[in-house]
Amino acid sequence: MESCTAGRRPYTIHDLLELDDGYHRFELLDGTLIMSPAPGYDHQEFPANLHMLPVRRVPQGVKVHIAGNVRLFGSDENGLVPDLAITRPGVSTRGRTRLEAEEVLCVVEVVCPGSRRLDRVTKPSAYAEAGIPFLLRVELAPFPGQLGEQVPVILVHGLHQGWYRAAERLTAGATGKIMRSFPVEFDPAELLDEDWPERFLERA
Repeated sequence: MESCTAGRRPYTIHDLLELDDGYHRFELLDGTLIMSPAPGYDHQEFPANLHMLPVRRVPQGVKVHIAGNVRLFGSDENGLVPDLAITRPGVSTRGRTRLEAEEVLCVVEVVCPGSRRLDRVTKPSAYAEAGIPFLLRVELAPFPGQLGEQVPVILVHGLHQGWYRAAERLTAGATGKIMRSFPVEFDPAELLDEDWPERFLERA
Protein backbone atom coordinates (compact mmCIF):
# COMPACT_ATOMS: atom_id res chain seq x y z
CA MET A 1 0.00 0.00 0.00
CA GLU A 2 1.28 3.47 -0.87
CA SER A 3 -0.03 6.97 -0.17
CA CYS A 4 0.68 10.19 -2.04
CA THR A 5 0.02 13.86 -1.29
CA ALA A 6 3.28 15.79 -1.42
CA GLY A 7 3.72 18.62 -3.89
CA ARG A 8 0.16 18.82 -5.21
CA ARG A 9 -3.41 19.66 -4.32
CA PRO A 10 -5.46 17.04 -2.44
CA TYR A 11 -6.77 14.27 -4.65
CA THR A 12 -10.53 13.96 -5.19
CA ILE A 13 -12.78 11.14 -6.30
CA HIS A 14 -12.86 12.73 -9.75
CA ASP A 15 -9.15 11.93 -10.13
CA LEU A 16 -9.67 8.22 -9.51
CA LEU A 17 -11.24 7.46 -12.89
CA GLU A 18 -8.19 8.97 -14.62
CA LEU A 19 -5.77 6.99 -12.42
CA ASP A 20 -7.35 3.58 -12.95
CA ASP A 21 -4.72 1.39 -14.62
CA GLY A 22 -6.32 -2.03 -14.19
CA TYR A 23 -3.49 -3.19 -11.90
CA HIS A 24 -4.10 -1.26 -8.68
CA ARG A 25 -6.98 -0.18 -6.47
CA PHE A 26 -7.04 3.58 -5.86
CA GLU A 27 -8.84 5.06 -2.85
CA LEU A 28 -8.85 8.33 -0.90
CA LEU A 29 -8.89 9.48 2.69
CA ASP A 30 -8.67 13.21 3.44
CA GLY A 31 -7.31 13.90 -0.04
CA THR A 32 -4.52 11.36 0.34
CA LEU A 33 -4.29 8.83 -2.46
CA ILE A 34 -4.08 5.20 -1.30
CA MET A 35 -2.79 2.74 -3.90
CA SER A 36 -3.09 -0.99 -3.17
CA PRO A 37 -1.89 -3.96 -5.22
CA ALA A 38 -4.41 -5.65 -7.46
CA PRO A 39 -6.22 -8.44 -5.57
CA GLY A 40 -5.14 -12.05 -6.15
CA TYR A 41 -7.49 -14.59 -7.69
CA ASP A 42 -8.78 -15.92 -4.34
CA HIS A 43 -9.49 -12.35 -3.27
CA GLN A 44 -11.49 -11.75 -6.46
CA GLU A 45 -13.23 -15.15 -6.46
CA PHE A 46 -14.55 -14.95 -2.92
CA PRO A 47 -16.48 -11.65 -3.15
CA ALA A 48 -17.74 -12.53 -6.62
CA ASN A 49 -19.21 -15.77 -5.25
CA LEU A 50 -20.39 -14.11 -2.05
CA HIS A 51 -22.17 -11.57 -4.21
CA MET A 52 -24.42 -14.31 -5.58
CA LEU A 53 -25.73 -15.34 -2.15
CA PRO A 54 -27.38 -12.09 -1.08
CA VAL A 55 -28.48 -11.30 -4.64
CA ARG A 56 -30.87 -14.26 -4.31
CA ARG A 57 -31.98 -13.45 -0.77
CA VAL A 58 -31.95 -9.69 -0.27
CA PRO A 59 -35.08 -7.88 0.85
CA GLN A 60 -36.98 -6.10 -1.90
CA GLY A 61 -35.23 -2.96 -3.11
CA VAL A 62 -31.81 -3.84 -1.66
CA LYS A 63 -28.95 -4.21 -4.16
CA VAL A 64 -25.44 -5.69 -3.96
CA HIS A 65 -22.55 -4.04 -5.82
CA ILE A 66 -19.08 -5.45 -6.50
CA ALA A 67 -16.20 -3.00 -5.87
CA GLY A 68 -18.47 0.06 -5.90
CA ASN A 69 -17.00 3.47 -5.13
CA VAL A 70 -18.35 4.88 -1.86
CA ARG A 71 -17.99 8.58 -1.04
CA LEU A 72 -17.63 9.29 2.68
CA PHE A 73 -18.57 12.31 4.81
CA GLY A 74 -20.11 14.10 1.81
CA SER A 75 -16.57 14.99 0.73
CA ASP A 76 -14.96 14.50 -2.68
CA GLU A 77 -11.65 13.97 -0.86
CA ASN A 78 -12.86 10.73 0.74
CA GLY A 79 -13.73 7.68 -1.34
CA LEU A 80 -13.22 3.98 -0.58
CA VAL A 81 -13.85 0.85 -2.63
CA PRO A 82 -15.19 -2.09 -0.58
CA ASP A 83 -15.20 -5.52 -2.20
CA LEU A 84 -18.99 -5.52 -1.87
CA ALA A 85 -21.41 -2.74 -0.99
CA ILE A 86 -25.03 -3.49 -0.10
CA THR A 87 -27.31 -0.50 -0.52
CA ARG A 88 -30.43 0.43 1.40
CA PRO A 89 -33.86 -0.18 -0.15
CA GLY A 90 -34.82 2.23 -2.89
CA VAL A 91 -31.32 3.45 -3.80
CA SER A 92 -30.94 3.83 -7.56
CA THR A 93 -27.49 3.62 -9.14
CA ARG A 94 -28.51 4.11 -12.75
CA GLY A 95 -26.10 6.48 -14.52
CA ARG A 96 -23.98 6.96 -11.39
CA THR A 97 -20.27 6.31 -10.71
CA ARG A 98 -20.37 6.23 -6.90
CA LEU A 99 -22.49 5.62 -3.82
CA GLU A 100 -22.91 7.92 -0.84
CA ALA A 101 -22.11 6.42 2.57
CA GLU A 102 -25.61 7.10 3.87
CA GLU A 103 -27.02 4.94 1.05
CA VAL A 104 -24.96 1.92 2.13
CA LEU A 105 -26.29 -0.67 4.56
CA CYS A 106 -23.27 -2.98 4.66
CA VAL A 107 -19.75 -3.21 3.25
CA VAL A 108 -17.61 -6.33 2.77
CA GLU A 109 -13.82 -6.24 2.92
CA VAL A 110 -11.73 -9.28 1.97
CA VAL A 111 -8.32 -8.89 3.65
CA CYS A 112 -5.53 -8.85 1.07
CA PRO A 113 -1.87 -9.71 1.88
CA GLY A 114 -0.71 -6.39 0.43
CA SER A 115 -3.14 -4.24 2.43
CA ARG A 116 -3.82 -5.99 5.75
CA ARG A 117 -3.75 -2.89 7.97
CA LEU A 118 -5.83 -0.93 5.47
CA ASP A 119 -8.48 -3.67 5.33
CA ARG A 120 -8.53 -4.47 9.06
CA VAL A 121 -8.06 -1.05 10.65
CA THR A 122 -8.02 2.01 8.41
CA LYS A 123 -11.04 1.34 6.20
CA PRO A 124 -13.27 -0.08 8.97
CA SER A 125 -12.56 3.02 11.07
CA ALA A 126 -13.60 5.28 8.19
CA TYR A 127 -16.74 3.24 7.45
CA ALA A 128 -17.75 3.44 11.11
CA GLU A 129 -17.17 7.20 11.24
CA ALA A 130 -19.30 7.54 8.11
CA GLY A 131 -22.14 5.66 9.83
CA ILE A 132 -22.36 2.51 7.68
CA PRO A 133 -24.34 0.08 9.89
CA PHE A 134 -22.59 -3.23 9.12
CA LEU A 135 -19.14 -4.45 8.10
CA LEU A 136 -18.22 -7.99 7.08
CA ARG A 137 -14.48 -8.72 7.17
CA VAL A 138 -13.29 -11.84 5.38
CA GLU A 139 -10.02 -13.50 6.36
CA LEU A 140 -8.65 -15.93 3.76
CA ALA A 141 -5.37 -16.72 5.58
CA PRO A 142 -4.29 -17.15 9.24
CA PHE A 143 -4.89 -13.91 11.15
CA PRO A 144 -4.51 -12.32 14.61
CA GLY A 145 -7.41 -13.35 16.83
CA GLN A 146 -8.04 -16.57 14.95
CA LEU A 147 -9.57 -19.12 17.32
CA GLY A 148 -8.22 -22.25 15.66
CA GLU A 149 -10.90 -22.09 12.98
CA GLN A 150 -10.48 -23.18 9.41
CA VAL A 151 -10.30 -20.25 6.98
CA PRO A 152 -12.05 -18.50 5.34
CA VAL A 153 -13.56 -16.83 8.40
CA ILE A 154 -16.20 -14.11 8.11
CA LEU A 155 -16.29 -11.59 10.95
CA VAL A 156 -19.52 -9.62 11.14
CA HIS A 157 -19.47 -6.23 12.89
CA GLY A 158 -22.33 -3.93 13.77
CA LEU A 159 -22.10 -0.20 14.42
CA HIS A 160 -22.48 0.73 18.08
CA GLN A 161 -21.94 4.27 19.36
CA GLY A 162 -19.72 5.19 16.45
CA TRP A 163 -17.55 2.05 16.48
CA TYR A 164 -17.87 -1.45 15.08
CA ARG A 165 -18.55 -4.20 17.59
CA ALA A 166 -18.11 -7.92 16.80
CA ALA A 167 -21.56 -9.45 16.34
CA GLU A 168 -21.20 -12.77 14.51
CA ARG A 169 -18.52 -15.14 13.26
CA LEU A 170 -18.86 -17.69 10.47
CA THR A 171 -16.08 -20.24 9.88
CA ALA A 172 -15.30 -22.62 7.06
CA GLY A 173 -15.94 -26.34 7.16
CA ALA A 174 -19.68 -26.40 7.89
CA THR A 175 -22.78 -24.58 6.75
CA GLY A 176 -23.68 -21.73 9.07
CA LYS A 177 -25.90 -18.68 9.12
CA ILE A 178 -25.27 -14.99 9.62
CA MET A 179 -28.19 -12.69 10.41
CA ARG A 180 -26.73 -9.26 9.60
CA SER A 181 -27.52 -7.32 7.54
CA PHE A 182 -30.09 -9.98 6.58
CA PRO A 183 -30.14 -13.78 7.00
CA VAL A 184 -27.97 -15.86 4.67
CA GLU A 185 -26.73 -19.44 5.11
CA PHE A 186 -23.59 -21.00 3.57
CA ASP A 187 -20.18 -22.58 4.19
CA PRO A 188 -17.43 -19.99 3.54
CA ALA A 189 -15.11 -22.73 2.21
CA GLU A 190 -17.45 -23.27 -0.75
CA LEU A 191 -16.91 -19.75 -2.00
CA LEU A 192 -13.29 -20.46 -2.95
CA ASP A 193 -14.39 -23.19 -5.36
CA GLU A 194 -14.25 -22.05 -8.99
CA ASP A 195 -17.19 -24.33 -9.84
CA TRP A 196 -19.36 -23.16 -6.96
CA PRO A 197 -21.46 -20.65 -8.97
CA GLU A 198 -22.70 -23.39 -11.31
CA ARG A 199 -23.64 -25.66 -8.40
CA PHE A 200 -25.32 -22.79 -6.58
CA LEU A 201 -27.43 -21.89 -9.60
CA GLU A 202 -28.45 -25.54 -10.07
CA ARG A 203 -29.80 -25.84 -6.54
CA ALA A 204 -31.17 -22.29 -6.18
